[in-house]
Amino acid sequence: MEKNEQIIGMSVPDDDVPGWIQTLHEGGFSTKEIDSILGHLNKEYFNHTLEGKIDQVLKQEIEYLKIQYNRILSPEQIEYLRRGIEMRFKPESPHQQTSQ
Repeated sequence: MEKNEQIIGMSVPDDDVPGWIQTLHEGGFSTKEIDSILGHLNKEYFNHTLEGKIDQVLKQEIEYLKIQYNRILSPEQIEYLRRGIEMRFKPESPHQQTSQ
């Protein structure tokens, strides 16, 4: 399989993720490429890696507001900001089913 081939209509069960990671590393894929591949094939992997990014951006945004505007956010405002950040990061997931 070429690195740039698309995998459509597949998913990787949670129990198989470690094996996929090892196989992809041995196949010469970088961590970033593996995150991209498994993020599309395993919902838990996608959510786990994305949550770290969301938490990092949220922390940066809160700190920015505090430093630039001397603004301390309430828990409700932080949750609202988190949802906005999630919307920026989460594309239409292949794991979400849409009815037509």
